[in-house]
Amino acid sequence: MTIVVEPADIVGLPNGLRLLYVALTRSVQRLLTVRSRPLPPPL
Repeated sequence: MTIVVEPADIVGLPNGLRLLYVALTRSVQRLLTVRSRPLPPPL
């Protein structure tokens, strides 16, 4: 299982969109996102 916490914060990092893409697309079986803010615009 892959858990991505606060995707909007990841996007704010250098190469953040690339890192978020990798985290969201490399999940083998299950993906869980945990967030308190809206998802970033690319999503």
